[in-house]
Amino acid sequence: MADLSQEEWSEQLAQDENALILDVRTPEEWEEGYNHGEHHIDIY
Repeated sequence: MADLSQEEWSEQLAQDENALILDVRTPEEWEEGYNHGEHHIDIY
């Protein structure tokens, strides 16, 4: 797994039509703020 800056990550996300954001925060953390278009799965 690579350690990417936000800019590098955004560029890679834009180039890959199969890429998605998987948000694994708790529902309480998610409610504090989220990005539209992500997929939220509470793993705790």
